[in-house]
Amino acid sequence: MLADFIIRTRKAVGRLPTNGVIFKTIVTSDLGKAIAEAHQVSVHEVLTGFKYIGSGITEDEQTGANTFLLGYEESYGYLVSPIVRDKDAVQTCLAIAEMTAAWASQGKTLLDALKELFERYGYFRDELFSTMFEGGNAHEQQHRVMEKLRQHRPEVEGLVLEAVEDYTAGTRVCIQSGANKEEKVERLTLPQSDVLKYLFNDGSWMAVRPSGTEPKLKIYLSVRGDSEADCQTKLQRLKAAIEPHVTAAEK
Repeated sequence: MLADFIIRTRKAVGRLPTNGVIFKTIVTSDLGKAIAEAHQVSVHEVLTGFKYIGSGITEDEQTGANTFLLGYEESYGYLVSPIVRDKDAVQTCLAIAEMTAAWASQGKTLLDALKELFERYGYFRDELFSTMFEGGNAHEQQHRVMEKLRQHRPEVEGLVLEAVEDYTAGTRVCIQSGANKEEKVERLTLPQSDVLKYLFNDGSWMAVRPSGTEPKLKIYLSVRGDSEADCQTKLQRLKAAIEPHVTAAEK
């Protein structure tokens, strides 16, 4: 919603830069990306952690390649102005208040505005759940699960897997459709990180990564659908597909 508000208000007064950019992490919903791309605004995806967004801002300032518009991550971190290099709730609250007032002037609530975005760009829904590991070998258990996932890809009912991104190997394996299902390997440009991301033909995806601070795996589910009910069904199918892979190896 902030992406939509910032882009549209800047465009309305002729202040939307031609090289504007929005930063988001690879485990964050793609709704903002869909909004930005509809307005020809670039989206740069970075690894989890606001430090990567901050680094991207600094690099763009040094090169002049892009003009920062917004940075945000799945865990409710936002940055509206690059006067700092970390998430900043103070400036974001001001932006949300301004956005709320703008919609209220049209007789609409933020929920009304969100529904309009869904109707325009498609319905999106996201969910995060975790698998905890006990004992002194938690790190080993996490590693074992990740390696099994690399060997055995989850299959999701009703969805076709199009690509698998492995940020440890630095590869994106594109799975071609057809009888042969040939695979094409591309290189990722982001730094190495123990993350697996599965991308499906309808724009849905799921990602798995070990927590950096706790003995657990974090599983991110993101779906794109034609309605709220469609999204809910897809979420259930994603979760049903991945849960056996992250729990069976836990024991």
